Amino acid sequence: MGARTDTRERILAIAEGQLMSVGYAGLHFQDIADALGVQPPAVHWHFRTKASLALAVIGAYGAKFDAWAATVEPLDARARLEAYLAVGRHVVAMGRSCALGMLLAQYETVPTDVREAALEVQRRILAFYTDNLHQAREAGALAFEGEAADKAVEVGCAVVGAQQLARALGAHAYDRVAAQIRRDLNFSEAR
Repeated sequence: MGARTDTRERILAIAEGQLMSVGYAGLHFQDIADALGVQPPAVHWHFRTKASLALAVIGAYGAKFDAWAATVEPLDARARLEAYLAVGRHVVAMGRSCALGMLLAQYETVPTDVREAALEVQRRILAFYTDNLHQAREAGALAFEGEAADKAVEVGCAVVGAQQLARALGAHAYDRVAAQIRRDLNFSEAR
């Protein structure tokens, strides 16, 4: 990997961390430059604007989600949902929140193209939830009332909200919400 590509990837990693910690409003080229030990123009060379940087982070975030979803594809639907709860717990262990959740929490202050890109990735994640909830219910591995798409929104909101609570109350808050999600889906009773 060339130096430019490596620097670009490092910028994206730092920016993703900032989005997960402080959201779009807290994304600053100076902070990224400081973390890299360079001057801000070096960051601007790769990304001219804050919006272009955020769009690149969202694109990379979506690609990581797609790659992760492909790795859990061989698992049964219930195991895929459990794996997603584990990803959410990993984010909590890092002391962060979902980057998309942070962006969407600042919905009105985020540029339209950044907002639309975040929503597109969020829709893919909700489709993942919906498909897996539907498949797991059809297989008798989970039980819940209502439409799978509605339950997917509920689960997604619960996971992102639990990550936010965990930042203030500790990781046990996420664990309690994840346990409630399992109860609501009848993880222990279905099969």
